Amino acid sequence: MVLAVQHTALSRPQKFSIAVPDDGGLISLGVFDAKGKLVRILENLTPMENLTVGLNGLIMEWDGNDQSGKPVAAGKFFIRGWFVPGDVVVEGEAFHFNSWINSEGFPPVASMEAIVPRAEGGFYLIGKKAGTRQPSYWTADDHGMLGTTRALPSGSTFLGGNSRAFVLTQGDSLQTLFFQPEDQRVSATLSKPATAAAGGAGTMALLVDEGMGVQVVSESDPSVLQYQVSLPKPAKALAFCADGVLAATESEVWFAKNAPPVSIPLGEILSIFSIAPGPDNSFWVAAKSPAYGVVVRNYDLTGELLRELKMVGDNGETTIFSDGRDLRFFLMGRDESIEALSEYRAVERPDQSPQDPAVSGTREWEIYLTRAIEASGEFGFLDGKVAAAGTGLDSIKIHLAENDISAEAGTVSVQLKSTDLGVWLQAADGLNLFAIWDAGGVHKTALSRGDSPDSLKILIGQPSYVAGFSISGLRRIVPIDAGEFEVSP
Repeated sequence: MVLAVQHTALSRPQKFSIAVPDDGGLISLGVFDAKGKLVRILENLTPMENLTVGLNGLIMEWDGNDQSGKPVAAGKFFIRGWFVPGDVVVEGEAFHFNSWINSEGFPPVASMEAIVPRAEGGFYLIGKKAGTRQPSYWTADDHGMLGTTRALPSGSTFLGGNSRAFVLTQGDSLQTLFFQPEDQRVSATLSKPATAAAGGAGTMALLVDEGMGVQVVSESDPSVLQYQVSLPKPAKALAFCADGVLAATESEVWFAKNAPPVSIPLGEILSIFSIAPGPDNSFWVAAKSPAYGVVVRNYDLTGELLRELKMVGDNGETTIFSDGRDLRFFLMGRDESIEALSEYRAVERPDQSPQDPAVSGTREWEIYLTRAIEASGEFGFLDGKVAAAGTGLDSIKIHLAENDISAEAGTVSVQLKSTDLGVWLQAADGLNLFAIWDAGGVHKTALSRGDSPDSLKILIGQPSYVAGFSISGLRRIVPIDAGEFEVSP
């Protein structure tokens, strides 16, 4: 049954009744002028239990004013709305394009910069939060679940580190940031600007002189210079190995131990991305091979190749991270569309013959952990699936089920409405049907039909990830018609 009430004038607030199903749900109700424009919202997703119940339904009131509180002009007005029953369900499905998740269940990392393996397991992740320029670091467990986070000192730049401390620069100051005691800092004035660093056993190696020199200083007092080395070619990365320092140029690795550097013959000419310490006085090289593309190789100090991992595809610029304790390392690759992190661990499987390109001899490299942040500024749906470059529908028409209130089942056209306060599923008439997201920072939304005729898929874009939702049961929405009101001059 539809209750229609007509009034010839609204000299004072007028009460009227609307009939809704007995089931619990939400009410959105508005006043529309003769052209169908929404001029006043009377109820916005109000729970039924918060409204007054009378003999003929819920008792409502309109004072004859518009949304700004001013009296409406004379004419005809219509009060209509929607009842959204409790069995219309909104569910969060997944976070897309960012696989970092913390204990609160959302991705806090907007970009990755470096990894520092921890001696007790897990690692430190250095990166940036959305909307910030200053890097932070997170403590991650062995499964990559992020825990506590702290911002690095304001204006500082991360150069390198180990499980005890980070090496930072802040202006012309060099800092050692120790984790125990918590975030204790030791500073020294830089005699020369440093562009990279590596942490050793109580020492730090600094790349200076635009890559042409290495200074080894005390970790506990960076002002104490232990020794320095001049390089024949500009280096791009450093690592400690066998109590000495490795320096990687574009195609060579040099070793120095308080003496002039010695070139380590690597055989095939590589385009080196980065280096890291390996177990038993060895070292890792991440490079681009003319024959294979991106490769990771493990060498001893004589240049003998011990192990190899041939990568599938081109990972772009690839950085390797390891603490040298065992056959475990991290690879961080990046290009214009994605930042990707993978942790590799060696698994002995002598009973299997290697078939995978990630296998060397009887040793198979197991990908233990993967994380990625994908560029998704143009996200949407492509062939019904979430895509980094896709589209969405402006609105979708839902055919409603028959009910005991309305004379006709009817339809409702739905759309997404986003503001600084959140995102709502909204009817085409401007009334909200459901609150989807209750936070700001939304830069884009996308809408698509779901797996059933009365379900939807929704994407909400945040600066560092895209949240996916589904809504089902929309056909059970009930239209409300409280009738026509005549406002006299």
